[in-house]
Amino acid sequence: MFLTLIQKKVILQRGPKKCIPRSPDLTPLNFYLWGTIKDVVYRRKPATAAALREEIEMSCAAIPADTLANVARAVVRRNQKCLDTNGDHFEHLL
Repeated sequence: MFLTLIQKKVILQRGPKKCIPRSPDLTPLNFYLWGTIKDVVYRRKPATAAALREEIEMSCAAIPADTLANVARAVVRRNQKCLDTNGDHFEHLL
């Protein structure tokens, strides 16, 4: 049902094609994780790729369980707003 309600048509060289919007507002990695991790990691300024990877892993492991539960609830709320607006813009409703 979710996919049917938010499918859009995109005009390609071979004609219109249905696609699902790839809104960053629906993806917890985009609306929460990357910004949070970047803030922590870039403050520490790792000098090597290995140090960068270690900082990212440590930062992810340090996220409290209640924060992750809040993010999961936000995913449900954001998806419902997307359904309510038939896949149109909904950021202003959050």
